[in-house]
Amino acid sequence: SRRGPRNNAMQVGLRCEVQVRATSREHNDKKTDLRRRELLARAATLTGVLTLNITLAIRNVLAMADVPAIPGVRHLKGTLTINGKTAKIGDLIAPGDTLVTGPDSEAVAVHNQDALLLRANTTLQIDSDDKTLINFMRVTAGAVLSVWGPRKQAIGITTPLASIGIRGTGIYVDSTPEFTYACTCYGVADLVPIAAPDKLRTVKTTYHDAPFFIYPNAEEPLVSGPVINHTDEELIMLEALFRRVPPFTTHPNYLGGGY
Repeated sequence: SRRGPRNNAMQVGLRCEVQVRATSREHNDKKTDLRRRELLARAATLTGVLTLNITLAIRNVLAMADVPAIPGVRHLKGTLTINGKTAKIGDLIAPGDTLVTGPDSEAVAVHNQDALLLRANTTLQIDSDDKTLINFMRVTAGAVLSVWGPRKQAIGITTPLASIGIRGTGIYVDSTPEFTYACTCYGVADLVPIAAPDKLRTVKTTYHDAPFFIYPNAEEPLVSGPVINHTDEELIMLEALFRRVPPFTTHPNYLGGGY
């Protein structure tokens, strides 16, 4: 019939087109697989380097067993004021103080068995019921990574949007006008949104298991988030000031590369 040759030609054309598409798809899949392998190899290399560096850091901590913890400002990049006065390395901090860092600044300060790492543009007030151990911290603006020594009572941390009670904890808190970010790196924390105190969330973590954004939204004030803007190495460094090692150092995810 008249339609036979045309149909045969169309079928041949379709088979060719399918074959070309299949060949092209196979080529793209090979390229994608190759790229994936390259990325995995690079990630494995970086993981090995990070694991080696952190392992060496832990060894250094254990070697410091007879070195006493030194109080006061231990590290300073940029500017820091304590109660409005320019601070320098070695200056002491005490309950009742207000610490403020400037732009492009960072400070580490030690009091008793507690250590605080302040990011740039941070305003932090510390206080105590008995003027010895810090048991209250208000982060008005900016971000603070902190580790805490053993004590009987809980520690209170507030921001304009949240009230947080912590026990045996390493915690990172970032306070902005739009939200408070809180990552309980290890330990126990009660997260209370100011906008909806009845929606309190208690988290118990061993390794950055439950970071949250806390919003001024009564309907959904707590939103789960990623681990951001703080690292395992910083926590190891802070605990090392007291010859301590963070409890996550045997966690499988940490041994697999960490944060």
